Amino acid sequence: MNSTVAQNIYGTGTITSLTIDNPNDVFLFGEQRVSQRLDLVNGILHTGANKIIVDANANLFSSTSSWVSGNMQHNFSGSGIKNFFIGDNLHRSPISLNVNVVTPGGIIAHTIAGDHLNIGSSTIDSTKS
Repeated sequence: MNSTVAQNIYGTGTITSLTIDNPNDVFLFGEQRVSQRLDLVNGILHTGANKIIVDANANLFSSTSSWVSGNMQHNFSGSGIKNFFIGDNLHRSPISLNVNVVTPGGIIAHTIAGDHLNIGSSTIDSTKS
């Protein structure tokens, strides 16, 4: 999706290849599965309460100026590293998980903006978090 105005994806279904290249972001209204390739080039893919699902064999790419804000599910059929290019509305906070599995499945990841509620009672300096 390439544009200079915000774009929306409606409905539930499967998309073979999806490219997000929109500095004004893309909004997901429904659950979408990406079966072959998800390219996060520019802008944020907002899922809200919905989720974007990346199939086990799909290729995934993200630049530092693009991520998923909301729920991202990464399916897997075997062991290996799974990348989640996620963040909130302002900041990119990607994670990588080294999945060691026997049974195929999926993991959903998302971020929550701000500090943990108990940061004051921890040894973390809240002025630097």
